[in-house]
Amino acid sequence: MATLTSLRAKTATLPVDVFDDGETIITVTYRKLAYTAELEERTMAAQDGNLPAQAIQEVFVELVEAWDLKATDEGDASIPITMDALTVVPSEALGKILSKIAEHKSREESPDPKTSKPSRSR
Repeated sequence: MATLTSLRAKTATLPVDVFDDGETIITVTYRKLAYTAELEERTMAAQDGNLPAQAIQEVFVELVEAWDLKATDEGDASIPITMDALTVVPSEALGKILSKIAEHKSREESPDPKTSKPSRSR
């Protein structure tokens, strides 16, 4: 039997080039089916700069399961995805990651013109 918990367990992983420079790439794993209409609205507002940093962090914590961003070059562990830990991460970077997730979701849900089926290969 499907539950919201089992639906939210589905994830996707994508690289995010934070500065579009080919060098600052963070690999992010997000909860594919945690992206609800309500969360989409909050994500879009975050992209537009219409949300305060705390709201961006809340959306991020809800959506992102894992990433490989470390606090220092020597660090072994990724920065935890918690409200407290995200206070040191630039809101612009969090917003960029949320934007890339939204783009990825949009591409996944757009029909492939050759088959008229949603494209799942990206």
